[in-house]
Amino acid sequence: MEEYDPFDPGPPMTEERWEILLRLSPAEKGEVCCQLYEIARTTLEASIRYRHPEYTEEQVTLARNRCLWRDDELFRQVYPNAPLLPV
Repeated sequence: MEEYDPFDPGPPMTEERWEILLRLSPAEKGEVCCQLYEIARTTLEASIRYRHPEYTEEQVTLARNRCLWRDDELFRQVYPNAPLLPV
């Protein structure tokens, strides 16, 4: 049995899937983007909780935002007093 790799993005998008996405209306594309963002956000939060079980919900949110924004200067502007927690 092959070992599961949580960082493997899976097979590349097939041409058939790409064609389906191209046929979506702008509203449908927006909905797909929102769904993908929600999946990424919850997956990232679960990963942070797994690596840092001691984090509070607020700390998980801070670590998530720091990771998603990938810019400590921006993070500091939004959260000037928050610690730069490891993600």
